Amino acid sequence: MFKSRKRFNKWIVLGMILMVAVTWTPSQDSQMSYLSQKLVLENSLRERISDALDKLLDDIKFVVDVVVELEFQAAEDTEAEAEETSRSSAQVQIETVPEQAEGQRPVRKSTELGLPLPGFETPEEVVRAEQGVSPTTLREGPPEEVTQEPAQAVAKKPAKMTRSAGPAIPVIKRQQVNIIMEDGVTPEIIENVRQVVAVASHYDRSRGDVISVMTASFKKREDQDAAEAIILKNIAEKIDNLERRQQEAERLSQIERQKQLERQAVVRDSLRIQELRRQITDLKDQLESPQISDDQKEQTRALADARETELYNLKEQLRESNRRLQELEMGALETTPPGFAKMDNQVIYIILGLFAVALIVLLIILLVNRRNHQ
Repeated sequence: MFKSRKRFNKWIVLGMILMVAVTWTPSQDSQMSYLSQKLVLENSLRERISDALDKLLDDIKFVVDVVVELEFQAAEDTEAEAEETSRSSAQVQIETVPEQAEGQRPVRKSTELGLPLPGFETPEEVVRAEQGVSPTTLREGPPEEVTQEPAQAVAKKPAKMTRSAGPAIPVIKRQQVNIIMEDGVTPEIIENVRQVVAVASHYDRSRGDVISVMTASFKKREDQDAAEAIILKNIAEKIDNLERRQQEAERLSQIERQKQLERQAVVRDSLRIQELRRQITDLKDQLESPQISDDQKEQTRALADARETELYNLKEQLRESNRRLQELEMGALETTPPGFAKMDNQVIYIILGLFAVALIVLLIILLVNRRNHQ
């Protein structure tokens, strides 16, 4: 008895496990299907939006996040079935009046019927009622009798019965797209990004879709910062070298212009000095001649003194011009290129090395001679 009960309990446990497995597996499959389709759709939208933004934004960093809400709608197959329903038509009003005398003119027949639904046939009972009623005419005179007969009409009213056929179809219920871009973006670029994202994601306002565009400060990589720093340093050094060369070229050109002016001044002063010496010599010859009067001698002597004073001033000016010209020459020589300076240093080192070798050789010779004398 105990064994049979124990075996029965085992079968019950196994049955419950099977029931739980059977009921849990479809729910898990449906949940996995929902998640997989949701992830696939979000990844597809993210890639499409990223490709579109890559063509719009060149060096601007951005992040795309897409959230989609799905709902499954069952495929519905509708079947129309006709069911008979009784419908009360409008009352048929028939007015009977006494016969009209000869010579009187008939006026009209009045019959009111309820209109059937469009697309359906007129009920047979109504047709029979119309055929059974004799045509009556309204004659002049007081009405004798008025009767109202209700007519019952039977119509077929369509009814829809739906049933699901096939698997459920996923439909986008709502989607949200978040775009985060680097700081420093202009409002025009933000508006362009919003329009591109709306086209790429098939934005639908009536569905409740949301597009959010934000900016944030992105962290820069260390290697990128180092590379940028090196590039900027090289650019700054090249700019400094160009400015230095330009300044040096301007200074040399200015020195050359000054040297040219000083040379012209030296040539002009030299010619003037020669002319003054010749004039002074002529004036002195005139003073030594006995044919001139005292007044002329005085005038000639005064003119000679003036020429000597001018000659002295020109000599001083010529000396100053020569000094300035030498200074300009020395200033031009001081600004030698770096290559020449390195060559001069190397020559100095070679000369010092040779001198040191010569001293060592001389000391060796002296020591050898001293030993020989001993």
